[in-house]
Amino acid sequence: MLASELPFEILLQVADFVLTEDKFSCTLTCKKWKNPFQESLWKNVEIDSMETLENMCTIVNQPSAESPPYGLIVQGLRFTGKSSLTNWQLNPVFRTFLNLKHLDIETISFGQVDLKQTIHGAKWESLTSIKLRIEPSEWTIPTTAIIQVLTNIPNLQKIDISFEYLSYTIDFELQQFNELHKALPHLVAIKTNLNLCDINPNEASDISNTIPAVCVETLDLTLFHWRHLWLYYFTLKYPNLRTLRWKASPASRELIDEDYGSARIAPFRSITKAFVHLETIYFCTEETTEWAHAIFWELLCRSNVSIKNLNYQIKDCSCGALFLESIIRKFVQSFSRTLETFTVVGDVFFNIENIARPEFSYCPLLVDIEFKDCGVSIALDNLLDNCTTLIRFRFSNGQLYLCPDAQIDRKAHGLRILELDSIFASAPVFNYTSIRCNNLQYMNLTQSYICGPISDKTGRLCIDMPHTQFKVLHLNRVQFYSSVETIDENTAINLILLSQLTKPLPSMENTEEVSDSLSVDTIGWFHLFCELDYAFDYAPKIRQLSKQEADDTIKYYQEFRSIENIDVPEVERSFNGQVSKENWKADLCRGYSELRCGHIADYRVPLFWTDEKDFWQMLYSNLPKIDIIQHFLDTRRVIKICILPVKLSIKRQSSTRYLHHINQKNDSALKHVLSEMRLLQKIFSNSIYQKAFNQGNTGFEYYFYRCSEACISL
Repeated sequence: MLASELPFEILLQVADFVLTEDKFSCTLTCKKWKNPFQESLWKNVEIDSMETLENMCTIVNQPSAESPPYGLIVQGLRFTGKSSLTNWQLNPVFRTFLNLKHLDIETISFGQVDLKQTIHGAKWESLTSIKLRIEPSEWTIPTTAIIQVLTNIPNLQKIDISFEYLSYTIDFELQQFNELHKALPHLVAIKTNLNLCDINPNEASDISNTIPAVCVETLDLTLFHWRHLWLYYFTLKYPNLRTLRWKASPASRELIDEDYGSARIAPFRSITKAFVHLETIYFCTEETTEWAHAIFWELLCRSNVSIKNLNYQIKDCSCGALFLESIIRKFVQSFSRTLETFTVVGDVFFNIENIARPEFSYCPLLVDIEFKDCGVSIALDNLLDNCTTLIRFRFSNGQLYLCPDAQIDRKAHGLRILELDSIFASAPVFNYTSIRCNNLQYMNLTQSYICGPISDKTGRLCIDMPHTQFKVLHLNRVQFYSSVETIDENTAINLILLSQLTKPLPSMENTEEVSDSLSVDTIGWFHLFCELDYAFDYAPKIRQLSKQEADDTIKYYQEFRSIENIDVPEVERSFNGQVSKENWKADLCRGYSELRCGHIADYRVPLFWTDEKDFWQMLYSNLPKIDIIQHFLDTRRVIKICILPVKLSIKRQSSTRYLHHINQKNDSALKHVLSEMRLLQKIFSNSIYQKAFNQGNTGFEYYFYRCSEACISL
């Protein structure tokens, strides 16, 4: 079947996966492609001025005999220019696009609003979601006008209101909340910045009689002022809440100092279950006291809520590592049965002498953990023993260590991604990780400190990971030290060797006994040095040694004598222990560190500081799809057999018969690949996986995927 002969419905599905600029080209390809790709273009429209919007409405309201019903096709409208509420009141957009469901206005002002026109004007009945970014003309936002606009959209399900300046908020009173939900009974999601007005004593007694908004499942609030009674109100108002994002600013810092007392929390004692359906919670506070949000967490923990995703961030707070340790311990114990992702972000610098060492309870479903700036020490063996399904572990500003009784003969762990930033760890931690986590494929070490004793025979500090087959390894300004007790400029090791084994090692072989006999390939020699690019620039930099320099280094260590018998040359060093680039040979006598892995498919040792958060986040987000790619490469031959009849085609074959032919294939793995292929499109932009895909000689399969993706997905 030729591409031009595909049915209209299939072309329309294909068009949804094509970039906007490519859709314009597709409309000019042939007559049969024109209408489906034009219709796809009109589904979601982006306009930058009210004049353009008015012209579009005029064109749609004066259709030609052959033109499609664009007034019924448009479902989403994004307006990127500046506008006012009055502009939208006068514009015929809602009379023109009768199926308009999603409206996104990037900048809108409410200055000189005609409320009468809003109240008595036509209702925007087709809209189900609205996103407004308000440009305030005064310091006080006209809350009444915003509420009136929203109540004029009776079928609204999603609200997203933000402001051009973070200092602006909507002042909301309790009665206004009730009025809003009464007018919008279908609300499912609310996102906005609020200034919650104090609840007076007369209203407080009526909170227990609040009519629940049973449809609301998502609440995303940035609060600049709130009191404890609002939390009491929300627990009764939103019983079916599943996702809660709660960000409290310092403006509410007096919450607990004034309110947290036995008399104040009396209403909460009547609540035995709060947010019983809550699954995802993002809680960020900038309060200055440790217990400024104590009521909130006591309520959740007491209710035994089945939290799946927990993100807790506390900033600008005087709390220390011990407080964050207690938080981690409390959350793990309270939600251990259901927790799947767990993030704690603090504002604490790590002190090597701290005693904050949280222990983990058994969490059978936990797959993703992040501890950032908590200042705690994590026992890796305890973590792996209790979080048996962990896939990604991110840890920064702390210590990673092993318990004295850590056993390496435990069951193999499925950890796939390890991201360590500004952490302290000894060399045995990485050897334990390699033996225990056979599936570890991605590791990012940034600004971390790795220590261990240097061999008197070889002058080497070996960070041994022989069981690890890395797909991606990033080393960014990692520093090595020859002493566990003293980490300073006198013990810094500045020469680094990156190597890999020439052949795979059996999974549970004891590498301590055969360490020196393993055959390895040298990937590269690197040198940490100091160079002042600007005043007080003492951060270590890294470069790769030239071939001649590498040969000199290898020769030096082949003739290596004990460090105690070597004369150490006197050279100027930075306070981190680095010398200048030209004096690199002065570091030979200090020994070298070798990171030895089973295999490294792709590595990066950046010469300059780079922020790779987006890369690693995308990597984790696409991990299931990357697995599918590998499975796809492994099943190339089967797929070719399957799609060969499609390539040859049965002329004028109907889409139903076309699909039936594919579904007749009985290979279950193949069906799984075909059902997931549409998910691959986003990650092909990444060079690493594009390269891997191309090396598999799968150009024809990818072409098939792009051209007939819609057929497979039906």
